[in-house]
Amino acid sequence: MLQQQVAIEEEKKRQAAAAQAQMNARETKFQSDLIQAQKAALSEVERVQLRAEAEEADLKASINRLEVDLIKVSSFRINHF
Repeated sequence: MLQQQVAIEEEKKRQAAAAQAQMNARETKFQSDLIQAQKAALSEVERVQLRAEAEEADLKASINRLEVDLIKVSSFRINHF
């Protein structure tokens, strides 16, 4: 009877240790997945930021070209009319 109780206790300890190891492995995987997701999100933010900066530069260049064209047209109108 005592041996059976000891065997049951040992089995319970083994199961608890296995469950703890499984939980630790899951936690490690979740942490790894979280780090990967954070890296991906950071890369996406950087990509979007660079794209926005490029679009801003393009718009500024377009504005400058339009301002030059406007000056030319104004100068032409003043000189020819």
